[in-house]
Amino acid sequence: MFLFAFLRFFFYNKYEKIMKQLNLNLKKASLGKKIIFFLKRKYFSGETDQQNSLRRFFASAACLVSIVVLIYYARLDYLTRNMPHFILNTAFIPFLVLLLLLTNLQKKPWIVYNIFIGALGALLIYYSGWDDPRHGTLLWFFIFPLISFFLCGRKNGLLWMFATYGFLFTMLLFPGLLNTGYYPVRFKTTFIISLLTVSFFSFLSIFLVENFNRKLKDKQKKLEEALASIKTLKGLVPICSYCHSIRDDKGYWKKIENYLHEHTDAFLSHGICDDCLKKHYPDTYTKLKNK
Repeated sequence: MFLFAFLRFFFYNKYEKIMKQLNLNLKKASLGKKIIFFLKRKYFSGETDQQNSLRRFFASAACLVSIVVLIYYARLDYLTRNMPHFILNTAFIPFLVLLLLLTNLQKKPWIVYNIFIGALGALLIYYSGWDDPRHGTLLWFFIFPLISFFLCGRKNGLLWMFATYGFLFTMLLFPGLLNTGYYPVRFKTTFIISLLTVSFFSFLSIFLVENFNRKLKDKQKKLEEALASIKTLKGLVPICSYCHSIRDDKGYWKKIENYLHEHTDAFLSHGICDDCLKKHYPDTYTKLKNK
């Protein structure tokens, strides 16, 4: 009920202005249609950088999924009378709601992304080290590299991975140092190798995507520069009926070859057509025809 009330309050206010502009009846539209319309309007149009809009959509979806998961675990902790974990999960839910609001209100929510990744890493470390190993909380770490690289990029994602994995591997390899839970050696070895493999391919994927986007922007920039350098003639061009000189915008008459050279990238070379050759040089015309 809390999540449904939040979604209704969050999307209703934002849609009201948009729906009025499009002359749509807000009362007749269902909540599902309002949410779908908002997602299309917010994340898949209206922003110049499509990659930023996708990051915003992904961050919002990650916050919503995290809220649902925490509500589920908070309910289990309450039923099993695990009050410390119940309080932690319950306190983390409004924090994620605040991050969700900031993600959609700020134009460039890079700080929000980093706060979300840091909080997610801290929460995973806590549950992985001080929760019952039989609960399998450690397996949630496989989503961490995917989310961190996609939201924070290649460089910041690596920084968050090094910081988080440092604490995680210390807890796994030296459980007595921080008084954390004990995992079997075979499980720890398999988990560390699997996590590093997933992290490597996540890094490789974001590297290829960023490299492709950079090349695409360079080609787009070169294309825009090429289009800007193209010279074209438009409108009426005044030309003399006798000498064929052309009048420019300042009122000066110029030879046609000079005018075309200034307004286009063409260079003219002089020659003579057959009619003019016959009229002005009849002897030369006769000799050429006889050959």
